[in-house]
Amino acid sequence: MNNFQAGHYVQCSGYKAFIPSKINKEFICNDSKILALLEKASRYIGELNAYSKNLPNIFFFLSMMAIDEATFSNKIEGTRITLNEVVSPDEEILPERRDEKTEVLNYLYALSLSYKTLTGYENILISPEKANDPTLPFCTRLIKKAHKYLLEGSRGKDKHPGEFRKSQNWIGGTMPSTAAFVPPPPELLNELLADFENFWHNDEIYVPILIKIAICHYQFETIHPFLDGNGRIGRLILLLQLVDSGLLELPTLYLSKYFERNRKQYYDALSLVREKNNINQWIQYFLEGVCDTALLSVNLLKDIDNLNNECEEKLQGIPRSHINANKLLKNLYLYPQTSTNKISKQLNIEYQNANNLLKTFVKLGILEVNSKRRNKIYTFKKYLDIFNKAQLK
Repeated sequence: MNNFQAGHYVQCSGYKAFIPSKINKEFICNDSKILALLEKASRYIGELNAYSKNLPNIFFFLSMMAIDEATFSNKIEGTRITLNEVVSPDEEILPERRDEKTEVLNYLYALSLSYKTLTGYENILISPEKANDPTLPFCTRLIKKAHKYLLEGSRGKDKHPGEFRKSQNWIGGTMPSTAAFVPPPPELLNELLADFENFWHNDEIYVPILIKIAICHYQFETIHPFLDGNGRIGRLILLLQLVDSGLLELPTLYLSKYFERNRKQYYDALSLVREKNNINQWIQYFLEGVCDTALLSVNLLKDIDNLNNECEEKLQGIPRSHINANKLLKNLYLYPQTSTNKISKQLNIEYQNANNLLKTFVKLGILEVNSKRRNKIYTFKKYLDIFNKAQLK
């Protein structure tokens, strides 16, 4: 994109802040590598949509895919909590990880409620149903709502959740004068964010949707409109835009694992746009991530479907008295670490029946049990292993 100008620096009191150029205009891309990647990424997303649509139990798997995304999105910001710890009871994880778990669960909550606000479907990660609440198109109001859900009750709760900043922030260093990057001053946010929103909804410019999303992500992270949580919200916005554009039918494509695995390239690619006006390398990096992640998601869903078929086959050999066996299996996709008390409450069955059912699942090799504890914890390890072993190209 030869006509892309990233912006310019302005001198402030003791530091320079970067003012991004407005993006609500036509961009022409003649880069053959980007065009080839664009075609490939669109094809892979189409394959992911088709596979997801034809998978009978897809809604039982969406929750863990979102938890995996939330874990990696927070990991980019420096958290160390693992997927296994996120699904574990609080008493099973280190005290210093519990705040991090709250942040991961907040991300999940923000994702679910933002999806509902955007599409009108609630409980999308568990059992979707049409809600009666009013919806919003993709806009800054929706972004602020998502940010409010993300930060409330977490370590960023004092950073004005759901409000655009009214003071200067910065990235790296202890103050703006020593920072690695200083975003635009707060008085320019309304104008820049209006331009950001208008660009997304402008149907009179012919920029391919995936390229539009890539430009939006760069612009949002450069504006950095919140005092905290900009990275996590920026990555959550990617999913919302994929859904809002109609490219993605269900929340099955998450890029945080790709960004986290290639963290240095992620930050370098964003910085290089500002330093050299080189948006092409960022778009290329982004499209490569879409390709890799879409392929990973299809393979992940295939592995989960194979595991589900294997487990269902094992259940066919147990006595009919275990009428809740299929209910328990579906429950495990939502809660892969559980206990007798939890199953008793969740399936609304007697404690002893829940205990016998869990023991049967252990004998069948579906569950593993930690018998060292007085209150036994049962783990659907094969399911968690699929996510832990999932690797990008």
